[in-house]
Amino acid sequence: MVVCISNFIRFGEAQFVERMDVGRATEVVSDKALLIEALKGLKAGALLALFAVVVPTIVVVPTTLSGTIPVEGAVPGAILVFTVFEIAAIILWLRATGKLREFDSQRLGIGRSGLMLHLIGLVIIVVDLLFLFVLAAIPYGAESTKLTPIILVLISALLAGAVLIVIGIWRFGTMLIRLSEIEGIEDGFKVAGILYMVAWLLKIIKSISINTSENMIGDTALFVALILIYTYSKRSIEKLQATSQPSSPNPESVVRST
Repeated sequence: MVVCISNFIRFGEAQFVERMDVGRATEVVSDKALLIEALKGLKAGALLALFAVVVPTIVVVPTTLSGTIPVEGAVPGAILVFTVFEIAAIILWLRATGKLREFDSQRLGIGRSGLMLHLIGLVIIVVDLLFLFVLAAIPYGAESTKLTPIILVLISALLAGAVLIVIGIWRFGTMLIRLSEIEGIEDGFKVAGILYMVAWLLKIIKSISINTSENMIGDTALFVALILIYTYSKRSIEKLQATSQPSSPNPESVVRST
């Protein structure tokens, strides 16, 4: 009788441990699936962000260097193209960072709030620049002095938008650096995060004087950073998918459970 009770207790303990192991395995698979979906969003967003860098450069550089289109005429179009692709990239990244926040809100939640600040700052700057270009087209005269307060307000808004973007870039870059600390994620995200922050800082500083040759430095650095984000996202997806298959249950335990 005692032996039967002892065997029954051991069987119960074995079943409990087995269910706990299955639960942990399921949780691990679920976490990996969440990471994979987030990385797919990062990869797709990086691709659109690459278009945001490359397309305006292709449009502006040849025309301005050859003199066929003046800088004043090429820049607004380049800003519009950049904004469309950049906003599309941010939307994809917002979805991706939402999943990363769900995976680890303490370490990775900083990225989503950073993208929101980036988006708000970007919209402010684009609208502000469009107004400034319109005002710049007004012939200079006695009446134009009345526009001085408006111009000062627009410049202040421009600086405010730049500050929001800097804070947002720092938060998103920090998230990329922390992402490299997650098991199964490529260490190269750390380099991508640092380069991403430096590249945007260069772009903002150089954009104060609309100089195509100077802006190329920031564009090149950002181009490399986005390629790194795309590449390391793809590699991390492949690595996680290779290890995401749950282990098959023990046949003996299946027989027992039935």
